[in-house]
Amino acid sequence: MGIEKGKHFLSRVVFVDYPIERVMFRCDPKSKGVYRKFYGETEDPQTVPDDNRLFNEALRFGEEITAAEYATGKPKQ
Repeated sequence: MGIEKGKHFLSRVVFVDYPIERVMFRCDPKSKGVYRKFYGETEDPQTVPDDNRLFNEALRFGEEITAAEYATGKPKQ
């Protein structure tokens, strides 16, 4: 089931994993930014727009993960 953009996006940091494209996202309500982290890489300091195709696919088909899982990341392979 997809992850809804809604009230909880405004009240807490949400982490999303999208294994099909080997990418994770961090949605930060304080900065109102969406940050992207590809597997095997560090988080890109540039934000992506909330209407970004890949981000919205991740919300539809990915899964919510913990802050620790996001921080640890996943190998590129």
